[in-house]
Order: sequence, then C-alpha cells, then structure tokens
Amino acid sequence: MPRLAEPHARLGIVLLAQEIRHEAAQSFRRAAALAPKASVGRLSTAYALLADGADDEAQQALRRVIAVEPDNAPAHVELGKLLAESGKAQEARAAFARAIRLNPRSAGHYYDLARTRRFTEADRPLLDQMLAAAQRNDLRELHRVQLELAIGKAYDDLGDPEQAMQHYVAGNKLKGQIRPLDRDLISRRVDWQIRNFTREQFAGNAASGSPDRTPLLVLGMPRSGTTLVESVLASHSHVGAGQELAFWNQRGSAIMTEGGAVPTGPAMRELAESYLATLRGISDAAHVTDKKPDNFIWAGLIHQVFPEARIVHCRRHPLDTCISILATFFGPRPDFSTEPGDLVFYYRQYERLMAHWRTTLPSNRFLELDYEALVADPKPVIRRLLDFCGLDWEEACLHPERSARRVKTASLWQVRQPIFNGSVDRWRRYEPWLGELRGLLPEHDFGPPIGGTAHVGGPQPLASDASV
Repeated sequence: MPRLAEPHARLGIVLLAQEIRHEAAQSFRRAAALAPKASVGRLSTAYALLADGADDEAQQALRRVIAVEPDNAPAHVELGKLLAESGKAQEARAAFARAIRLNPRSAGHYYDLARTRRFTEADRPLLDQMLAAAQRNDLRELHRVQLELAIGKAYDDLGDPEQAMQHYVAGNKLKGQIRPLDRDLISRRVDWQIRNFTREQFAGNAASGSPDRTPLLVLGMPRSGTTLVESVLASHSHVGAGQELAFWNQRGSAIMTEGGAVPTGPAMRELAESYLATLRGISDAAHVTDKKPDNFIWAGLIHQVFPEARIVHCRRHPLDTCISILATFFGPRPDFSTEPGDLVFYYRQYERLMAHWRTTLPSNRFLELDYEALVADPKPVIRRLLDFCGLDWEEACLHPERSARRVKTASLWQVRQPIFNGSVDRWRRYEPWLGELRGLLPEHDFGPPIGGTAHVGGPQPLASDASV
C-alpha cells in the first residue's frame, strides 16, 4: 500500500523538521508498516530510527536500503549526514556526491558536501559544478538557498570574501522571502520575559521551583560558540550532552499562546518533571547539557522552574556572529530569519533581553563566557566554567576535539578541531561588503576581561566560544 504510506511519511518529515520527534517516529512507523517492501517503507524504517535518536541502527537501516536500491538518493543523503556527525568526512563526501549525481535537482546537498571540506585551488572544478547547478531553473527554493551558501563557502575558503558575501546575502534574502521574520512575535516574546521575570518574581518563587541541578543550559546567539562550550562540558565524566533540545521553545511558545500566565504550582512541577524526563532519556550523568541557542529567550522561565540550574551565556563579537550565521543554513522559521536586515533586528532584541538577564539572574546561576577569551587562553576559562558548574577539573575538557560523540549542530566540523583562534575578527575581511550588518557597528563593548569588575547584578564575564 505505498500510496497510503506516502502521506504518513510526509507527515513524519514535517514533524521531524519541527523537532516533534515522538510523533514523527510514529508516522514513519505507520508508513513502514503500510509498505514494508517499497522504497518509502524501507526509508521510513530508517527515518523512524533517526527520529528516535537511534543513530547507529538508522545507519544500518540506510545501508540496507542502499544495498537493495543503490540509486536511492535520499538514503545516500541521510547516510552522509550521519557519517558527517560522526566525523567521517571522506565517507560523508562520497555519500553527498553520490546523491547529487543521482538527482541533480537536489543541488542543495552541495551545501552538505561543502561543509565536509576546505576548498583549495584544486577544487575549482567542484566550484564550477556548483555555479553551473545554480543556473538550473528547476531547483526547489530551499535547495537554491543551500546552493548559494555552498558557493559562498567555496569563495570564502578560496580567499574571495566579496564573492562569498554576495552569495551568502543572495541565499539569505531568498530564504527571508520564503518565510519572513515575524518581528512582532519576537518583540512580544522579549517583552513578556522582561515584564514577567524580575528579581522580585524570582525571590518570591525561589522555594517553589525544582531543586534539581541536572540541567546545564548553554545559550546565546546561534554561532556564538554554544557547541564548543557544550563539547568542553561534555568531555567531563559527569556530564552528558543533550545538544539542541526544542523543549523550552515549544513549552514557552505554548504558554504565551495560552494567555501568557507564568506557570506556578502543579504547572511548574509538570514542566520540571517533563524536562528532567527528557534529559534522563539522553543520559544518566549527574548533569546534562541543553545547548539550544535561542533558549536565551526563555532564560527567565528556565530559572523560575529550575532555580538551581546553571545557565551559561556564550558571547562573541556581533559581526563575527552574524557573518557566521549568514554562512550557515537554518531552516525558514517565523521566529528567526537570516536575511541581513532581519538579522540586525533580531540581534538588537537579543541584546535587549540579555541586558535584562544580566541584572536579574543571580550571578551564581548565570555566567557569561566570551569566545575571544576562551580561544586565546583556554585553560583558565575552562577551569572557571567547570567551577561555576560545580565540576572538578578534568584534563579532557581541554581537548573536546578528541571526543567520539556525534555532533548534530551546524558546528559539527569545527568541534573536531583543537580549540583555536582563527575565527576571531573574521568580520574584518568582509568590512567593505557588510551592507545592512553595518548597523551592528561601532564595535560592541563586551565588558571587562577575566579579572575585571563583574557586571552589576550579574556574573563576571568569562570567556566566549564560537564555531564558525
């Protein structure tokens, strides 16, 4: 019954894109049950395992699909992504290249391919292939977006920032047209947090929150270094890596939709229990990280529910952050756009909210960590990070690149490298072509360095981390 299986598979893909994993897995299993011997059924079996987080089993299932259907392009794409997450760059490249050969219309996967390599002059033929693919008129819009970003990366690697910026901006402007940023939504979210979560609110509800210290929240702008900081923490023997969890964005959005009343009593206990169940489903370590960057929007809600949880805010130069965002593919969302003008607006809202948290969250629960300081001198910064989290020193935290764990975020290749400072002041190469991003100048004041004066009402800045 392949025809009946298709709608279930498509629903699973939509749900998985929205990070509604349990329901996605159920949809994929229905599709697999309806058409076990058809292509859609075999692929759905693998997708169900992916939705469940059973990556090793999913990889085996994908290899079985390819053994039966060697020309199944989607299977090669998903296998390539799993290989990339495991740090197997050469195998991942082969899988993505195979998928593109099988289906030239899927030229967006040049983006996945480009992320597995650094382009050199020897790769000019590959760049020419991508430029030729960009001339096709039958590409889907999102594939065209990804292709533009892949071309931009190639030019960046080859030392041509002007061409790189042109393609980054072209791709992001197209994506902004597909799903425009809902600026009113962002403003309302920020206003709601500032209005509802104050020092007085926290003081009055301190006893009603969960005393559990399992959660370690790592947040900030995307591309601000959250993946590197999580990798440092996850290298500790008492920390499990949760990577990017959709929990707070889903629950916080639902609370606002339902009237915006701050949860208390049973509602707050249910939030705590559900979140802890999510973390415990990932790891039984003493602490589990959640490095969803845009949890910065929900930091007040998080602290209300878990007043003992540690929150680490990753900071990086705004232009380095935003240029890295431009170079990275993020799916279209109404609450986050990478179109340059929208990005400047979003960054200003982020600054407004972080200024609030800096004066309201207690300094022994909220730490700001600057990328530039971390990569300049990692050891004292990492030592202070571990102290803040209540963790003893472990040498492994200095070498997160040695971890064998899978990394699913946009920084999956950077975290496989030793901590280095090559991405500091990257924006200066692009200065003549900043366009609307110039609105983030003059250079941001990051506050005092380690050893300086603490922020009023907040923590002493630490160091930051970022991945480009």
